[in-house]
Amino acid sequence: MIFMDSGQEKRYSKFKAINNDEFQEIVKTSLNTRKGRYFANNEYKHYKSFSESILKDTQNRREKGILFNKNGDILLVKLGTKSAIKFSDEEKALFNGNKFIHNHPSGNGLSSADVSLAVHSGLQEVVAVSSNQMYRLVLKSNLDLREIMVEYYKSQRKVSSLFQIMHATGKVTEGQLSKEFDHFVLSVFSKSTKGVNYESKRY
Repeated sequence: MIFMDSGQEKRYSKFKAINNDEFQEIVKTSLNTRKGRYFANNEYKHYKSFSESILKDTQNRREKGILFNKNGDILLVKLGTKSAIKFSDEEKALFNGNKFIHNHPSGNGLSSADVSLAVHSGLQEVVAVSSNQMYRLVLKSNLDLREIMVEYYKSQRKVSSLFQIMHATGKVTEGQLSKEFDHFVLSVFSKSTKGVNYESKRY
């Protein structure tokens, strides 16, 4: 599989029909995130190889994660359940300055648990893949952990309140909102927070 833009964007057409200026701005931000501004070409081979291996080994029914360094050397491989991977303190100590890729059988994007793990363990990057989608969060070093998480929760509350309004209109189902929630939150979070970059791509 190769990560690439998917051509014409129809993913958020169901949201564009809703007349709400603030929500439209979030939709625009989410669409721009799909352009992959932060995806370095020299990393394609690592993400391509590891995502293929993870999805093949698990049939995308259980989560599996691979921790690796900038050279693509594997530092840790861990198999989890359908919805989570648990790490010991010793394993988390390996995360600092490295990159972690795992799959989400649900198809959802990077969760709040993924973001919290990345921030508090010092990960440089965390990536989630599904059968046809990749989500990637890049964090610069020496970030203020408390400030970063405060900004993340602010973004989460903002998107959550708007999603509740959209659901109340009856034009967008709860399932549709749930599927897009994490992506919208991280799109807003990365736009408003220095040192945080985020992208989502289909492959």
